[in-house]
Amino acid sequence: MRVPTEAQITQWIQACRTLGPDFETHKALYTEAFGEVPTLPLRPLWYPSMGQPEATHLYAALKERGLPTEPLSVAPEDHPYAALHRWSIQHRAAFWEYVVEQRLQVPFTRKPSRILAFPTSDIAQPHWLEDAELNVLSLLFRQPADAPALVYEREEGEALRWSYGELAVQVRQVAAALQAHGVTPGSRIALCMPLRPEAAFIYLAALYLGASAATIPDSLSGEEIAIRLEVAQ
Repeated sequence: MRVPTEAQITQWIQACRTLGPDFETHKALYTEAFGEVPTLPLRPLWYPSMGQPEATHLYAALKERGLPTEPLSVAPEDHPYAALHRWSIQHRAAFWEYVVEQRLQVPFTRKPSRILAFPTSDIAQPHWLEDAELNVLSLLFRQPADAPALVYEREEGEALRWSYGELAVQVRQVAAALQAHGVTPGSRIALCMPLRPEAAFIYLAALYLGASAATIPDSLSGEEIAIRLEVAQ
């Protein structure tokens, strides 16, 4: 194998980024740059464990679109992933609508008017999820209720644990208390308390209500506290 020039390396990298499953072009550029033809089949560095592929969004997408889940041959262009890749390039907006709405099922509080748009001809300047609103805490509430969410270990070694279901209950209760004290979207909350689980509950509750929270050590002066709250706006 010969050492390629800088220009050949640059061309090879650009090809890898743009050509996708066009293996013949890849092979020609590789042969020109390195002086030898790449050998197939290529040996993968890692194999997924049993059941891992079937649990992925990619596997589900292949099944939903009626594509095979195993390669038809050793050639990259025959791999079913190549069909999804071509779809993602040739029909970008439709592909990402499918990903966001059907595969990820993002729980928007206000759905986007467009999931992907290109206001200019520059593909490097996309607009994502125009006009959308999302409360990140809604993602927390989608987790399995019995899955572990928070572990707090005290200095003496005792550990306190909350599942996602228990954490959601705590967050909603604190959010209701904050609302009763006038907290609304855009409010700023100062947490002048030790870093305990209760601080996490309040911080998450603030996010749930659309407010922001800043941790304020009790050693700060009034001026420093004001600066912290200004930054939290």
